[in-house]
Amino acid sequence: MSNRLSLPFLVLAALAAPALAQSETDQPIVVTGKLPLTEDETLEVVRRVARPVDGQLARFQEPVCPRVTGFQPQYEAIVAERIKATAEAVGAGAGGEGCVTNLYVVVVDDGREFVAELRRQHPEVFAGLSKRELAALAENEGAARSWSSTALTNSDGAVAGTPAPTAGGGNVKWGYQGSSVSVGGASVMRVREGSNINPSVQQAIVSAWVVVETGATFGKSLTQIADYAAMRGLAMVRPGELASSADSILALFEPEASAAPPELTQFDRAYLTSLYRVQGRRWARQQVRQMANAMARESEQATP
Repeated sequence: MSNRLSLPFLVLAALAAPALAQSETDQPIVVTGKLPLTEDETLEVVRRVARPVDGQLARFQEPVCPRVTGFQPQYEAIVAERIKATAEAVGAGAGGEGCVTNLYVVVVDDGREFVAELRRQHPEVFAGLSKRELAALAENEGAARSWSSTALTNSDGAVAGTPAPTAGGGNVKWGYQGSSVSVGGASVMRVREGSNINPSVQQAIVSAWVVVETGATFGKSLTQIADYAAMRGLAMVRPGELASSADSILALFEPEASAAPPELTQFDRAYLTSLYRVQGRRWARQQVRQMANAMARESEQATP
């Protein structure tokens, strides 16, 4: 997806900074809150919150390049820089100047209407989403919504390629040095590892969208909005499943949440860090357990 993607329906709201907004772009990532959960409790929370794709947890394999729209430009820059700082801190990596956008954060007056119009004008943005996921997006009446497009890759991060029609002979075509292969017109992914236990492929987030309604941002700081967008954009999660099990920025726009933390919490940081450290070529049940173990260890080390 290109940085030049046209969004004709996008409402560019000229918003003043929220009441508690930070004005500096070089604020360090400070983690607040504690994770008072046992290893078993952490495992249960991660199981509920994580949203697998075809039996695996997805994450960005390319550096994260956010684009923020809906605030005044100086505030958009603050939010984008903090998301990039978070991506670097948790191991996802962040793109440099001129990078191709793969994480869109949009603030609009009516989220449902925006999603509906975006789907009409740019259906490619929703590529890979199931009918059930599309219906859930259309019916979502909350103040925030998020979705991700994913792709299968091999252990090197390569997808199934399509060689030129003139490459090779007969039904089998191949690209330069075997970089892409097709058989009978069907693209074939080259895998370098085979296993009867673990999958040979992994799920990658290709692009992610976080849409927040303008009215819900009032009284929220730019730090909170940036950290919420990072949590939802860098990981495919179910905020409603978190409930009060753990202190998390994911509560920021949940209607039943009594209060939200001022920034990323220990739980949030541990979740994202463990997600980007876990082995990609594993099934979700294995990845979730690895994450829970790492999060529990980090919690023990952080507890005085």
